[in-house]
Amino acid sequence: GKIEHAGGGTLFLDEIESMSPAMQVRLLRVLQEKNLQRLGGNEEINTDFRLIGATNTDPLELLSSGCLRSDLYYRLSVFQIRIPSLRDRIEDIPLLTQHFINKKKKDGRNYVRELDRQAQKILLSAPWLGNIRELQNVIERAVMLADSDIVSADLIHIPSIPTAVSS
Repeated sequence: GKIEHAGGGTLFLDEIESMSPAMQVRLLRVLQEKNLQRLGGNEEINTDFRLIGATNTDPLELLSSGCLRSDLYYRLSVFQIRIPSLRDRIEDIPLLTQHFINKKKKDGRNYVRELDRQAQKILLSAPWLGNIRELQNVIERAVMLADSDIVSADLIHIPSIPTAVSS
């Protein structure tokens, strides 16, 4: 259904390494043939979509471990973009933090504007083992707990570092 719905557009598949071998074969067939058949259907449906696949693991490691079929890898690797871990690009943290704050504003926390200076320092020094998803969760939690327009450092809880260090 997702492939059919993506017709004329883009389909994003996150963590492609978690796709079963059987699903990888089906996806490869759809990419090669440019058509699909609905489950339980008999009719071929033409498809035209762009596919973007993402993984947190080096694709070559996935190949060697057998988690990713080589034919699917070569089909998908027409254009690769490597995005470094968040800990390797801390200059993005303030922008991402503000984005996540603004996102929570839409959920009813419209009075929260920013983080105080100490909270920002904590975010910039964290190891971010969970990458951007971890940062997002930390910001969402802090914004939910905030009772003023500025999120204070005591609301920043980063699971990958002890509480005494983060506060």
